[in-house]
Parts: sequence; C-alpha cells; structure tokens
Amino acid sequence: MREIGIVPQNALTQKEVEYMKAGGIEAVRTPLIWSGVQPTKRGPYNWSSFDPTVEAAAQQGLSVLPFIVATPRWLAKKYTTLPINNVFSLPAMAPSEERSRGDRGEFAAYRFSQTIGPGRGLEDVVRALGLTTRPASLTLRGCPKPGCTESLLALAAREAPRVRIAIEPPSSPASMIDACRAFDLGVSAERGPIRNRLLSLPNKAATYPLAGLPVALTTTAGHAPLANDLGNGALGFAPGDAASLAEQLLPLMTDPGRLAAAREASWHAARTRWHWEHDLERGALLAAAARSLS
Repeated sequence: MREIGIVPQNALTQKEVEYMKAGGIEAVRTPLIWSGVQPTKRGPYNWSSFDPTVEAAAQQGLSVLPFIVATPRWLAKKYTTLPINNVFSLPAMAPSEERSRGDRGEFAAYRFSQTIGPGRGLEDVVRALGLTTRPASLTLRGCPKPGCTESLLALAAREAPRVRIAIEPPSSPASMIDACRAFDLGVSAERGPIRNRLLSLPNKAATYPLAGLPVALTTTAGHAPLANDLGNGALGFAPGDAASLAEQLLPLMTDPGRLAAAREASWHAARTRWHWEHDLERGALLAAAARSLS
C-alpha cells in the first residue's frame, strides 16, 4: 500500500495536522536540526524544538519522517560547498524575443522559492523597483509565510506605489524554466546572517539564465561565479542597497536594446557553462562516482 505524505514549509500547528489527516495525508517529512538537538559533543540532547512536531503528528496518527540538517559546529569546523551546482539541463527551446506579459506595459521581475518570507531581500527589490518610478511588477512563486504578503503589499503602497506584487502557487521542478520565460528579470537576493545563504548558489539564480533572464543578485560569495559569467546579464548589489539596484534597473526598463543585450548575455552564460550537461556539473559528479568506485 502506497503512503501519501507531505513536506511542510513551516512549523506544524495542531490545526494544520488535523487538516492533513482529513485530507488523507499519512506521513510528514520534516527537518531535524542536528545542531539544535546536540549543540555540544558530550552534552545532553535537547529535543524541545522537535518534540512539538512529533506530538502534533502522533495525535493524528501521522508518521514522522525526519531528515537531518545543520551539522553542529563541534563536528564541522568550517562551511564547505558541494562540488556541483543545483542546475537544470539546457532547454531544447532557446529564449524567445517576445515576452508574454500581456498589455500591462510593466517591467516584470520574478522570484521562485519554496517559501516566501522575510530576510530574503524581497524588501530591497520592492524598494529598488519603486525608486525607478516606472511601472513594474514583482511576481513571487512559493508558499507565503504568515504576514509576509501583507507586509510586502504595505511596503509597496508606502514606497513603491507603481509596483504590483503578485503571488503564484508553487510549481513542479520540470516547469521552472518555462515559468521564467514570461518575465524580464530573475531575482536572487540572498543575504545573511545565515552563512549558508552567503556561501551557496541558489538553484533559482542558475535557472533564470536558462530562460534568458538577466539576474538581480546580491554580491555574495555563492553568487560570485555565476555573476562573473553573466557579465552584462548580472545586476549585482550589496544587501540593503536598493539605490544601487535601482540604478542598474533603470536602463533595462527604458532601453529595449539594453534589455536585449542583458538577456543575450545571460543566455550565453547558460548555454556555455550553467547547465547540467556541462563537464563541471554532470562531468564532476561522474568523476567523483568513478573515484569512489575505483
């Protein structure tokens, strides 16, 4: 018998678990924060952060399938990065010159992620779009955390009245590249204080070029290799520096030639380096597997 499960994006509440049970969900896959459970090598275990999830699930008879994340500092002395990036295959269809944004006449920015929440640079992007004083939209695909949509709408109303905020539901991984094609700009505005966000390259940042989108991305160590290859297709800015991003956005919003050149630079980076079939991605994985089997 096949078991139906779900991967929640936020801390579980009793009401949510009741809804899951009523909907036929039988299992919950949820992260177990190792550094929180075992903060010191020989100290006692602390299950206080995980027990509420187990208790809520158990009351409705749901199985809990934990996966371990966040290696504690006493074991991992420094952060490392994976030898390959989370990139998609090069699409069969090249980016089209025609944009399918309807008749709104907006400059369309786009970001996708599992969750939509604070601390991911979205406020910087709203402010930057507002500073251009041009009609624009910011479409966010994912599951909003409580209060996030309302906060962004209020920010736009105060500081970016010509910017329209749109929320789209999550989509399948197979559709991610095509979902980007209708937009003018991809957004990957990662910021601290979580070090992983500063050191890693998000899959969203490497996906936008595959649809021919220039990318607005923060000047983090994780973004740097992609930004270097994007050239004119990268709009790099320091976290919190909305004015710098606005300055780079304005030429793309007002000059079709500049936008076309940025799109071509992004697509060039995608087809020459940033796709799964490249030797530095699939080739690196195959080489690592061969070394481990030799």
